[in-house]
Amino acid sequence: MRGFPCAVASPAALVFLCPVFLAGCPMVLGIDHTYAEADAGARTDAQRDAARRDGSPTADARHAADAKRGDSGSGCDIAGARYAPGAANPTNHCEICEPTSSTTSWASAADGMSCGNGQTCTGGKCGTECLIAGKVYASSAANPSDACESCQPGTSTTAWSNAADGTGCGSGEVCRTGTCSAGCDVAGAFYTPTAANPSNACVSCQPSVSTTMWSNVADGTSCGSVEVCSAGICGCPAASPTEISGVVMDPGENVPLMNAAVYVSTGTPIALTDEPANASAGAAPACDKCASLSSPGYLTGVATDVNGKFTLPVSPGTYTVVAQIGRWRRIAPNVTASACTNTVIPTNLIRMPASRSEGDIPKMAVVEGALESVECWLAKIGIDTSEFAPYVAGAPNRIQLYNSANAAGVGENYWNGVTDVVPPPAIQLWGSGALNTLNDYSALLMGCDGVATITAAAAAQTAMVNYANGGGRLFLDHLPGETWMALATTAAPTIPGTGWSGPTVATWNTAAATPPAGTVWEGTVLDTTPEQQAMYGWLAAWDNTPDGAGHIASSSPRAIATAVGTSSLELVSFPTQAVVDSFWLDTPTTASPGSYCGRVVFNDMHASATRSSTLTGGTTAATTFPASCSTSPLTSEELALEYEFFAMFACGIGVTTPLVP
Repeated sequence: MRGFPCAVASPAALVFLCPVFLAGCPMVLGIDHTYAEADAGARTDAQRDAARRDGSPTADARHAADAKRGDSGSGCDIAGARYAPGAANPTNHCEICEPTSSTTSWASAADGMSCGNGQTCTGGKCGTECLIAGKVYASSAANPSDACESCQPGTSTTAWSNAADGTGCGSGEVCRTGTCSAGCDVAGAFYTPTAANPSNACVSCQPSVSTTMWSNVADGTSCGSVEVCSAGICGCPAASPTEISGVVMDPGENVPLMNAAVYVSTGTPIALTDEPANASAGAAPACDKCASLSSPGYLTGVATDVNGKFTLPVSPGTYTVVAQIGRWRRIAPNVTASACTNTVIPTNLIRMPASRSEGDIPKMAVVEGALESVECWLAKIGIDTSEFAPYVAGAPNRIQLYNSANAAGVGENYWNGVTDVVPPPAIQLWGSGALNTLNDYSALLMGCDGVATITAAAAAQTAMVNYANGGGRLFLDHLPGETWMALATTAAPTIPGTGWSGPTVATWNTAAATPPAGTVWEGTVLDTTPEQQAMYGWLAAWDNTPDGAGHIASSSPRAIATAVGTSSLELVSFPTQAVVDSFWLDTPTTASPGSYCGRVVFNDMHASATRSSTLTGGTTAATTFPASCSTSPLTSEELALEYEFFAMFACGIGVTTPLVP
């Protein structure tokens, strides 16, 4: 073919001949054979290399020739591959084949050209930028003339897009659908200035403070029927909180009671069951604890102050309020607390109960004394006389009477409405077998009997000590104290390991002379320890007798206790006579505060003998209990005894302020 004549009469003939032999012509009509190769179809690299070896022009020479003729259609040869004009670099879409710039290397694509995934080209590199009006902007860059528009390559790389709602666009202004407006964008919603939070009227849109968060409205702004705002919270004015209050008093509403636990119960309070009948055959009374007496629990609780007052902060609603001192309990159901109001429970609905129909009263045994009628004193503080009756097995009344029947005479008889009844003998409490009822009771109270003639055998002494150690309460005036404490402690070898021996309880003088009839000693209420100070403060507030704060006029006093031991706490002294007027002992003495179970209260003073018109066992309604009892106001002695009486029932024995359940 190379030897074929190359002269052709006309271009048309050339077109006809080129497919067959054009490659063999050195030059036809001024077109070299390498250009013809491009038009006829590119040869392989091997063919081109062969062409170079046999003297054919190189690729650069061909492209130079192309450029000389202004023909760019030949493309680019880059890294051994051929690319058409405008073809993108497979590894960088911001580089293209641009023969007019170079036929052997990539040229930068025009700035702003899309390179995929919301990205654009800038300087030959692919990035998240926009080319708008001939200028490149970084992603998120704001429109210089409109802060609510920005470069968002994911939306457009050539036009401005709306900025995100809530974007600040000026002082107190935010963007909303591309428009700058005064207001707040909070949690994806737009609010105009001063608009309140739909769920809290105490915060509002205040653009001058924040355009993206709620701001507190002015304190005192109304947010309900009576509520006002404070620090962004809707509630009651400081002077008008929502609360329940009242005063806990004794059953007769004579005086308020200090350190009563008052609380809002979380449910129906548990029943306070009595000790099982003849429990002494198997166990002493329960060691009551605050938690066991207040189940199921409480929402809020306080101890009453020296004025018997309590205040419970609550939310508006209806509640069950409980006032409690150990097994003394009064429940006020359905107390409705209104918002921002002090709801006062009437005293007669929250005082300690006068009868079991009103609430819980501990089951107590009272041994009548020939020279002191403790039962009359209990009636005077307000316990309904329907709760008193001589002991009968299984009887529900809360005060069950026994008679000392000593040589000086018996205590008062009981009038049952038809005839007088003599209570059973006290020995039935600490006897043996069926005659042992001591552990049936939460407390035992014994009035002065005139002489210490009750036989306290070692077994009986041990039974009494075990009763107190297990959780029983003993309230002993004068000679019963000598019988059960002075004699028991001096007979310590018969009561091993009890801690009731010798000076650990008290120092006794059982041979002390009895002051003449009508003697009045001045007792001094001590105020050193927290427990002493509590009693002192209460008596100072409520003993309105002429004796003055911290002083007790004690009629018919005695002097058998001369000093207290390490396990006892003296409450009232007769300083002039250097003897002890009153003390209590928390049991067992080997325990620690918070772990005590029982308490023994001893007094060398009496509940005044003049409280009763007869103490010799009358046989008519007028000379028997309860008609014979005095109704005169409580004396300072009786007030001191009342404080000790209620304090001994506290569930937190030995704790300064009885534990609030």
